[in-house]
Amino acid sequence: MTQKNIKKEKNQFIYKFEKEDVNKKLGKIFGPRFQKYREDFDKTQRYMETNFIPDFPLMISMEFVNRCNLNCVMCYKEHHFKPKAELSLEVIDKVLEESKKHEMPSITLGLGSEILLFKDMNKVIEMVAEAGIMDVFFATNAALLNDKIIKSLVDNKISRFRVSIDAATEETYNKVRRVPVLKNVEANINKLIDYRNKTKSLLPVVRLSYVIMDINKHETEQFINKWKDKVDYIDFQRYMDLGHVDNLKKLDDNEKEVIKNSFCSQPFYSLNIWANGDVSPCCTFYGKKLLLGNVYKDKLEDIWRGEKIKKLREEIKNKKFNSICQNCLYYRDRQIVDEQFE
Repeated sequence: MTQKNIKKEKNQFIYKFEKEDVNKKLGKIFGPRFQKYREDFDKTQRYMETNFIPDFPLMISMEFVNRCNLNCVMCYKEHHFKPKAELSLEVIDKVLEESKKHEMPSITLGLGSEILLFKDMNKVIEMVAEAGIMDVFFATNAALLNDKIIKSLVDNKISRFRVSIDAATEETYNKVRRVPVLKNVEANINKLIDYRNKTKSLLPVVRLSYVIMDINKHETEQFINKWKDKVDYIDFQRYMDLGHVDNLKKLDDNEKEVIKNSFCSQPFYSLNIWANGDVSPCCTFYGKKLLLGNVYKDKLEDIWRGEKIKKLREEIKNKKFNSICQNCLYYRDRQIVDEQFE
């Protein structure tokens, strides 16, 4: 697959191979409501010129249990060894009821950990569908995917199914994920696609992601050729070293000056809920140090309109970043990408 087949997105952190424009496809399926949601999302991406803040988040992302069944080399694994936390069905219901009230258009199920370790995930899928949330991202490593979950995803018209694989061969997968389950993962993805096609459903669209590192960059073309006729699109992502999350450095003036990409739109359109109920302004583990509240005691509406997130948005717009955002942006600029993608 040649470079011309790879679409480079605005923030230069994702390189995409796709059969068709996924948002156009979903727009045809969901109609005007989806178009309005994407128009509002686009305004939040242009926050410097639009000053647009929706009345309620356009999206929330949720972690359900802070554990994972794999041991990936690129992940911030310290998170999975902290005291076990798990969202209760009661608080999930509370969050979804509030989201339904405000007609929130999108949700990501899966944040920081493996979603299928949550024992009531099938119930959650049904609850999300009942809440009328339109654009649902279901993010997993697919090792624990089973027939019951597959049926629920398709039958409840979950819009997007996202799997991180990062390898074309078992040898490389075992180096990256460090648990030998690639055959099972690939079989599970194919099962979902087969069931979707058998039921003549248009959803979910299936996306695979691939974090480019030295140990797997030689397999990118092989990966595309392996999956291009099966899945809807493939994202190639830059590797971001999170080893600095627990050891934030004080940037000097010269280091602050070399932050080339100060763009960060997450606090303008989304909130992120972790397994202990904490709410952060972004999906990174840096963001966990900028806590805005907790869903066990706070409403999302109050957090979204609160002084903490207002202050953070002003910092971003004025490029006067707190030390946590400084570190995130500084190290984000220094990520590894193979030359073939530049």
